Order: sequence, then structure tokens, then C-alpha cells
Amino acid sequence: SPAGVLGVSELSFSIEPEDVTASLGEPAVLDCQARGESRVAVRWRRNGVHLQESGGVRLLSNGSLYISSSAPADEGFYQCLAHSRHGAVLRGKIFNNSHKESIKELYTSIK
Repeated sequence: SPAGVLGVSELSFSIEPEDVTASLGEPAVLDCQARGESRVAVRWRRNGVHLQESGGVRLLSNGSLYISSSAPADEGFYQCLAHSRHGAVLRGKIFNNSHKESIKELYTSIK
């Protein structure tokens, strides 16, 4: 298992996040790609609240989150929850659109 993923060998993140520049008004992608032995579903939260897709924010088919035009309201703590019948893993990052996106990894096993 990757470091920090406890007891969930069937489910893991396949793409690690990287720092990206996210200037105001520019698009941004928050990566979250997971793999597992069974079908994997992805959900996003911002500041602990389930994130609903809207015109400017949408979930891509690979699980990543796309923000079409970064705005101050998009700043916050984002969590990507990847889950399957084997369990779930959670990854979090802080999104700041003033200069760049800073990454804070939080891997948690949820049974």
C-alpha cells in the first residue's frame, strides 16, 4: 500500500497531486484519480461540505475537479473521497487562487 493508506490495498490513488498555478479568472484542475479492484466512485467536498457541480465547477470523468474560472469563492480546503465496495480513501488539499495552489496530503482509511 502507498504510505499513509492503511489496510485498503484494493483502493489507492493512481495520480499524485502536483502544485499548479491558479490565477484569478483562469481554469484549474484539482487531480483525484483512484484505482481499485472494483468500480471506484469519486466525490468532492469543499470546507467539509459536499460539492455540487455548477456551471463553473464540474467533475471530470477521471475523478478530477475542473474549475473553469478561478474566483475568490473557490478558495478553501478540498477533499476527494474515492470509494468502492472495499472501502474508501480520502485526500485533501488547500486551494488558493491568488498565486498558486498549495498541497496538503491527508490519506485516511475509512471502513
